Amino acid sequence: MPPDHPAVDDPKSSMRDIAQIISADQSLSARLLRLVNSAFFGFPSKIDTISHAVTIIGKKQLRDLALATSVIQMFRGIPSHLIQVRPFWEHSIGCGIASRLLASFHKVPNIEQFFVTGLLHDIGRLILYNHNPEQAKEALT
Repeated sequence: MPPDHPAVDDPKSSMRDIAQIISADQSLSARLLRLVNSAFFGFPSKIDTISHAVTIIGKKQLRDLALATSVIQMFRGIPSHLIQVRPFWEHSIGCGIASRLLASFHKVPNIEQFFVTGLLHDIGRLILYNHNPEQAKEALT
């Protein structure tokens, strides 16, 4: 599901509609289920369907996670000796959630944009590693 899919913001779309859209993309579904079942979320039991994930975390947060997984996928080719993608990913998601929580606490409108901002705040590092790996390693470590 593209993160900007109109069904996410359509009040008429049901959780089932969102689950069907996401489930059509098997790769995205697998990545989202892996993330939702990670220690990051810490749910007490395994979530094994997209419809269950949508019900528990909501369609907007699932959209944000779809965006996050799509962005990270673009940088999978960066060698692990340059950057550990998993910790980078967890840090980015954590910053996104913290940004959204801060915006919500301060009653800022359109808090969803703060998740994306927090999520992408370090994306420049990945771009540098992708285009000039050795120079980036020297400059950023």
